[in-house]
Amino acid sequence: MDGPVHNPLEMNTNWQKITRYIASVPTYKQQFDAQFDGTINESTIKESLISFMTALDTPDSPFDLFLKGNETAISQAAKNGWQQFKVLGCIACHQGTNIGGNLFQKFGNLNSTDKKESDLGRYNVTGLESDIGVFRVPSLRNVANTAPYFHDGRAQTLEAAIVTMAYVQLGRELEPITILELKAFLNSLSAPPPPVLEELIP
Repeated sequence: MDGPVHNPLEMNTNWQKITRYIASVPTYKQQFDAQFDGTINESTIKESLISFMTALDTPDSPFDLFLKGNETAISQAAKNGWQQFKVLGCIACHQGTNIGGNLFQKFGNLNSTDKKESDLGRYNVTGLESDIGVFRVPSLRNVANTAPYFHDGRAQTLEAAIVTMAYVQLGRELEPITILELKAFLNSLSAPPPPVLEELIP
């Protein structure tokens, strides 16, 4: 949880600033009064964030419905993309219920990326040379809604992310039809927002 807070490409802040901000917002202050007897600090903020994140489950994407037997839940292009996803080997890293998020891999496995990496990845945490350029494999659930992509936001579109991953991780240049089918599959991983988010959307 500390990573995104301190990362200059993400929140670029610290817990002291976040604590001061939350304490300055009357609505947040009331909620912390109710839940934590008014204690607003790094620990109670993290506890609140964990509670919020566990409510972000999105189990009913079209692809989930397809896996449950509804053959019409996704398009033929998405079905083809699902097959390509397996054949190309994407599933080796993007696996499990969340279609990723449960392991670390080197970014630039077969080909180097098109720019020098300033972020050393997991090395910044472990100090191990073998972890230079290693990042957590992200979940692909709702990926169509989360641009830009990669740890540094280098890919602005899903198509660009697919092309980059194929080249740097698989050493492949994909046919245009394959890119479109993979995109259709990835789009099928988007589900309606969970109730907790619907409460926050005006």
